[in-house]
Amino acid sequence: MGITDTPVATALRHYMHPLVFLLLIIPLGAASGFLGVTIVYLLGEAGVDPVTIAGCRGCASWLWSAISPLRF
Repeated sequence: MGITDTPVATALRHYMHPLVFLLLIIPLGAASGFLGVTIVYLLGEAGVDPVTIAGCRGCASWLWSAISPLRF
C-alpha cells in the first residue's frame, strides 16, 4: 500500500466536475472561431491575398499554442 492509497489520501482527493472545463474552454472556442471564420471572411472580402490571410491565421494558431501552456 503506497502513500497515495491510504484512506486519508483517497478521501482528500477531489476532482473537478467536467462542467468546469466546459466553462473554461468556451472563451477559447469563441475567440478561435471568430478569428478562424469571421476575420478570414472579412479579410477575403476586403481583397487581401489568400496567402497573407493563411499566414496570419497560422501565426495566430502558433502564438496560441505557445501561450496556452503558461500558467498565470
